[in-house]
Amino acid sequence: MTLQNDSNQNDPRASPKNTQKDIFPLLNLPSEILHHILSFLPPTSLSHTSSTCTTLSKHCSSDLLWSPFLSHITPTPAPYQSWKSLYAAHHPYWFLPARKLFFSDKATVGSPLLGQLILARYNPRTAAIEAYRLLADQPASDAITHWPHNPDVLVSEFNPSVGLFLDDPVVRLEPGFYQPGNRVKQEILLSRGPPAIRSRIFPAIRIPRERQYGGMALWPPATIPVGERVRNDSATLFKGADSKPGDAEGDMSTTAFRIRKWLVFGGMSERLGVKMAEDVMTWASLPESVYVATARKPYQGIWVGDYNGHGCEFLVVIQRTPEEAAGMGRVRTIPDRRLLERAGGAHMGAVVSTETWLQEMREEAQGGGGQAWVLGEGEDGIGGTAGIVSFVPPGESLLPEMGDLLEDWERENPGEVGRLDAIKLTGDANIPRGEPSWIAEDIGWGGLLRVADEKMFRGARVVKSAGHIAGRGFASGE
Repeated sequence: MTLQNDSNQNDPRASPKNTQKDIFPLLNLPSEILHHILSFLPPTSLSHTSSTCTTLSKHCSSDLLWSPFLSHITPTPAPYQSWKSLYAAHHPYWFLPARKLFFSDKATVGSPLLGQLILARYNPRTAAIEAYRLLADQPASDAITHWPHNPDVLVSEFNPSVGLFLDDPVVRLEPGFYQPGNRVKQEILLSRGPPAIRSRIFPAIRIPRERQYGGMALWPPATIPVGERVRNDSATLFKGADSKPGDAEGDMSTTAFRIRKWLVFGGMSERLGVKMAEDVMTWASLPESVYVATARKPYQGIWVGDYNGHGCEFLVVIQRTPEEAAGMGRVRTIPDRRLLERAGGAHMGAVVSTETWLQEMREEAQGGGGQAWVLGEGEDGIGGTAGIVSFVPPGESLLPEMGDLLEDWERENPGEVGRLDAIKLTGDANIPRGEPSWIAEDIGWGGLLRVADEKMFRGARVVKSAGHIAGRGFASGE
């Protein structure tokens, strides 16, 4: 007698005539609809889906699905035959050439005050991801003049030369550098620098906002508005298992990475475990919203500053609109003499005064509990500032018409209002990277001191600002 198991007789998967389309109704969809559904998947999910069956593997290998991930980085998949192959060659480090601009918490081993700025790219000729330092140099010049507005101040000519240092890449990732296994947990040995210097690149774990707390060493620092931060300090130099992202890649940062560096002397092999001066540098990208200029933020960007004995330094100048700076101490004032005429002149007195007198009037009004509002600008014939001052008694506010006129002016001049924060990206022995170099709380009429009439700066609006100073080693900063 033969025993027969009837438990699978009603299971459609048990029939030898059953096809993939019977098991997966998704495959019954027209190809164009299936492609549209797959186009919403990120690369990792697309790769996982391709391993489920032969039909989906064919659909998921389409260049039409993979090219959007890389076509903004390189126009062709060369030297690879397909976009999928190209993506697999450098996964998970495509965020480097995608985000392009990165700055570090250290310039070299053991230099926590300084930093570096790099630009990353994909080189199709070598199929490598590369990143090079951005450097600025000011040629020696004897063109030093006295500032006519204040002869005690010397103004030197500043015409820096900015470029990439192509002789020594900070990052050079070739496809053959990766080891088998999960790359998210690997430290990849880089091709960089003299034989005595070793470098490894590895991913960082993003720290969600709810897990951040005061005093936590994070990069980028709080001075720069970004959506994602990572730790930049570790007692173990990020060697523990908890310092690497998990298998699912969900906690891996796509805005930051790390480079471990050390020295090897006398031709010693790395296998001996002898590492000298080992340190870890943390690199983070700057979002374009922070440094790309717009109509409302024309002063925003990456700037080069002349810091005298410290040489050239890179800064990011962040411009905030009046709405963004509302909680940061903005002063609103009436901008133009014409507005006074349109408003009828109530509570107003027209005056012509020097800059010093205007400041005294501000202090006098504020000392009495009111506010002083400066309107307009011009020359008074003796190098000062002409204007109109409105005194607002305690308990009263500006006329509603004034607020309306101010809003009209701001709409007509959207880039000339708001706040500027200049944050150092490189730094020096006094003010380190990530710290403010100077801040102008209001570049509009609330912060206006005068309009320059001296030849070298004629027409420039001079506004109140605060500079950051400190002793060597960032001591006694204020």
